[in-house]
Amino acid sequence: MSKTDFHELDVNSLIAELPIEEKGLILGIGSTMRAWEVRNKIDLAQHKIEQFESKYGISLSALQKDGLPIDADFQMHEDFIEWEYWVEVLSESQKTL
Repeated sequence: MSKTDFHELDVNSLIAELPIEEKGLILGIGSTMRAWEVRNKIDLAQHKIEQFESKYGISLSALQKDGLPIDADFQMHEDFIEWEYWVEVLSESQKTL
């Protein structure tokens, strides 16, 4: 089978032809790998959020409620955007598990 032929294969057809035990094994391995990936993403997001909370001494929800200080510098604005990103990553990742 040439490289081109391999790329033209219909993966769904190949999976449909597999014995049920093989399908179960593939799903088991895939779900384990995906769960590991999501847990790592959760750990990273929690770490990043903790760094911001430690740096600014406040939670993101409290900061959103109170607003950024009037004297907030460029770095705090940048951190605020990244902080919101990591909170969203955490929320979405937790929904995945």
